[in-house]
Order: sequence, then structure tokens, then C-alpha cells
Amino acid sequence: MRRPAISGHAYFFSTICACLLIATTVQAVDVKPMVRPLTWYASYQQACSEARKGDKLILTYFCSSDADEWTKKLDKEVMKTDLFREWAEKNVILLKLDYLKFSGGANARDTFDKYKIKYNITKIPTLLFLDSDGFLIARCGYTTASLREDEDKGKPISWIKYCEDTVANRPPRVEAIQQKTLDEAIKYSRKHYLPLVILLTKGELPMYVQRKADLLKNQPFVAFVNQNFAFCQLKWPEETDKSEIAAKSRAFIEENKIAPIPIQLVIYDYFVQPPNSKIRDRVPVTTLQDIDPLIAKLDGNVSNPDYSGAWLDDWRQATFISTRLRKPLFILFTQMDASEPSQKFDAEVFQTDEFKAYAKKNLILMKAEFPGTPAKQKEQSEALKEQNRSLADQYAIRGYPWVIILNFMSQRIGDSKYMKGGPAVFIPQLDLVIKDDKFSRPSGR
Repeated sequence: MRRPAISGHAYFFSTICACLLIATTVQAVDVKPMVRPLTWYASYQQACSEARKGDKLILTYFCSSDADEWTKKLDKEVMKTDLFREWAEKNVILLKLDYLKFSGGANARDTFDKYKIKYNITKIPTLLFLDSDGFLIARCGYTTASLREDEDKGKPISWIKYCEDTVANRPPRVEAIQQKTLDEAIKYSRKHYLPLVILLTKGELPMYVQRKADLLKNQPFVAFVNQNFAFCQLKWPEETDKSEIAAKSRAFIEENKIAPIPIQLVIYDYFVQPPNSKIRDRVPVTTLQDIDPLIAKLDGNVSNPDYSGAWLDDWRQATFISTRLRKPLFILFTQMDASEPSQKFDAEVFQTDEFKAYAKKNLILMKAEFPGTPAKQKEQSEALKEQNRSLADQYAIRGYPWVIILNFMSQRIGDSKYMKGGPAVFIPQLDLVIKDDKFSRPSGR
């Protein structure tokens, strides 16, 4: 049986279909699968909220994608690579604060300026690792994040390694240093010349109980209190409570005319003289959505201390002065009665006019003495011995003399042993360490 002949129209139609099928097949082979772009949040608060859900750090990118050539280069060579996208999606929350010079609105630029001031940003691009409360963990600039000359295109291995190390070594959460009772807190503030902040709560409504718990976990708040205040908690006493602690709390509240609200911070300064009140302020804790206004209110109630350049021996006092004056803390671990290098370091550097002038302008000085002879050991109080031993353990001190330098955020930025050459050698090396502080100083390219 013969196949029916194909008409001209039918032949033309079948040919067209075959061509379309071939073209479609070829096109399907050539097209690459769509790559899903990274999710960069533009809202600081939203990024913090997402970070809390997954207990992740926030990688914050200060940039200008339409005006800055370094940003454009970093975007092309690092931020838009598959390698970075795969790592970031698993490990961090991304926040981009993009200063769009030509296309951005006023609100976006205002947001950029707000956080630029908050985090001391002076150059772009700058990248920060923040915890979910916005507490600064690490900062870097273009040089750290850029593609190295010896790295293949699309493979920013060094940057990924830096990110991995930062996330892996994130510091544990810090708890507030607090005294057990109001009496102990007042004594502590007197001893260390610190103002006192009291977290005063009334009632047990779940909403306020949770707010108090969240406040005590908030790392910017905890860090600020630990650096600037003595601290204690105080509950508004129930009328039926006849205990001695309740009686003292009631007397304190009545004497200072403190209003009954669910949760407040009371700033108390023992050193204020009559007729002025020792209560400097009462700050209601109404929201933790943005902790900055609360910290700013506390900060406004702390007077900057006078510092003459003398050596201190009180750790809390020294860190307080360092924080308030925003100067590095220079801690000398020494043994003047039994260590010849300690004696030489003191005579050749610390007793010189050059070092004293430099230190008065640039440093807060603290000395942790470890006497080697029984007679000198007896002269130290047990509290001072314990403080110095604790500091030596904390900073892994294994000999004398030993110097560590902390920035005003209490982050370790440098170490030194005895150094020959006097102030002419020592001071330039010290100055280099301070100027190279990448934590509290703006990062460059």
C-alpha cells in the first residue's frame, strides 16, 4: 500500500516544526541554569531579627555601588562569585548599606550616615561582622576582602578563610558584672570610683520579665555597663515582705522618691554632694528594638574622669578611664623587687621624660605588681593579689616584665617584653601598634 503524498503546505509546515524543535534543543543546551542572587538586607533591624532566629553573625557591607570603583571591583571579583554566595548563604546574614550617590533616596542616605557614625566608618568599602544585637565582632577593608593576585578568577579563597575564622572564633556572650545586693553595689562603686546603675523592676508580668531577660543578654548594653558602671538588680519589695533586704530597698526607694514603673534603670552617684541628689537619672526601659537611645541616655549620665598620667593598680578603674577617655590601656606586669629586666625596663623607659609625656597624651597606665620577696608580698592586699593573678591568667602572662595593650573597647592589640634602646626605640613601636588597631580605628584599603 502506497503512502499518501505529502502536500506542499503540509511539507512546509512539518519542515518549520522540525527546525523549531532543533533550535529549541540547541538553545536548551546553551542556556545555563539561573543563579539565585544573594539576599542582602537593607534594613539594619530586619538583619538583626534574622540573625537572632539562626544565631548567626551579620556581615555588614558599607559600600557605594554606583560611585565607588573599589566597591564595583569587590562586587565583581568577590561578592558575586559562586564561592562566596555558597558560603554566605549557610553561615551569615547579609546587610548592605549602600550609599547610592546618583540613584538613592534621601532616606537611604540618612540610614547610611546613621550607621556610618555609629560604627566609625570613614572609608568604603568597609565590612563589619556584628552579632544579632549589633555588637562589633570584627572589621576589615578592601584589602582583606579582595581577590588576591595569585587567586583564580571567581575563587576568593583568602577572603572565605577570613570569614570562616571570624565566625568560628566569635567571642562567647558576656554577662553583666553585678553585685548581689544594693549595699554591696554601693560599696563597690565607692571602691572603684564608678557610678552605679540599678535595674529596678516591679511586678512579674511576663512581658516585663522577658524584657528584663532580653536586656541582660543584649551585648552592647552589657558591654557598656561593664565598662562604665557598677551594677545591681533590685526588686520593688512587696508590702508583705518584712525582710531586712526589703526594708533597705523600701527605704532607698522612698528616700530617693523613685516612681513605681515595671522596669527602669536608676543611675546613682555616691560621690555627688548635698544638696544635689545622688540619683542622677531614672530611665524607663520601654523597648529594646533599638538599644542605642537607651545607651546614649546612660552615657549622658557618666562624667568623664580626670586622669593625670599616674600608674593605676585598680583594673575596673583603669578600664573605666580608658573607655571614657577613649585611650588605649597600657598594662605592665612587673616584679620590681626581684626581676632585673623589670628594673631595667622601668629605668630605661618608664621613668624617662619622653615616655611620661607620650603616655600622658596617649595612654592610660596600669601596673600589676607581682612581688618576689616575702616582705613585699605582705604589703599587698589579698584583693589586689587576686586581681593581678586573675589578669595574669586571663592574658596568659608567663614572665616579667610583660606589657599588653588594650584598646578602649578592651580588645587586645599588642604585647611587648623588655626592649633595649630606651624610649627612642620603644615609643615608635608602641605608637605603631596603637595606630594599627583595626578594631576601634577606621579600616583602610
